[in-house]
Amino acid sequence: MQSSEMALSSAPSETNNVRTIVARRYYVKHSIVPFEEDATHEFKGHANICIEDIPNYCVNAGASSKRSRQPISKTLNGFINTGEGGTVYCGILDSGSVKGIKLIQYKKDHYVASVDDCMGRFNPPVDKSRYEVRFIPVVEPNSSQAEISAICSYDSRKGVSLESRRREHLLRSQNYCWCDKESIALFNNNVIAPSYIIEICIKPWAECASMKNSSSLVNILSPYHEDEEGLCYFRRQASVVQYSLCEMIQFTRQDVQDYFKEKIKKLEEQLKMIIVSGNKIL
Repeated sequence: MQSSEMALSSAPSETNNVRTIVARRYYVKHSIVPFEEDATHEFKGHANICIEDIPNYCVNAGASSKRSRQPISKTLNGFINTGEGGTVYCGILDSGSVKGIKLIQYKKDHYVASVDDCMGRFNPPVDKSRYEVRFIPVVEPNSSQAEISAICSYDSRKGVSLESRRREHLLRSQNYCWCDKESIALFNNNVIAPSYIIEICIKPWAECASMKNSSSLVNILSPYHEDEEGLCYFRRQASVVQYSLCEMIQFTRQDVQDYFKEKIKKLEEQLKMIIVSGNKIL
């Protein structure tokens, strides 16, 4: 089966079902991605970032009020707290099939603002250096090399009003934002927006901590964050698990103990070497 995530380079070629063209990545619509949901990959057929974005029809009636759709923030919180990082792929179905989401530039700005807002609502807030939002183009099956090159090189920022891009978006809501209405207006005028996979990438804590260039315990141990609902999740294989405050305290204690055990072990080894060296001199 043909891979849908394409590695791109300057010379068109085809190797192991992975085509290359230009220095950009792209996905092929309806194809199956060459990886599965696991500890660092999550597929989402929607782009509801926070709890308030979930439509009412996805909330079951009754005392439990269980949701048939979960906000992306839940998975992001799990990736962050686990410390290993991970990527949410909005526009890829649970089966791994590439669907894509049609986006004009204003909608791209909306999703970036929504992720920033969501990360700012976590407790403590998540620094922008810990995550990244990417828009990877989706091409139709059997597209020619010229068509793929055109789609990959398309810049949706060109011809777009900078003043409009600075307008505030309606966040934390299932209602239409002005950018949604703009998209509908363009569609009604036969202007079809390109499709993208929205990749929301959480960077591993070790990578972020190394950039701080500090040996402080605070910077070495991955911090824990509550999401916008005050809940704390961890990524476990291809799912997220909620933990209580008591469990989080236990995890923190264990992390500190493991950290200092390793430190003590290294110091003991150094001490043994010093003693051996001293005995040789004597």
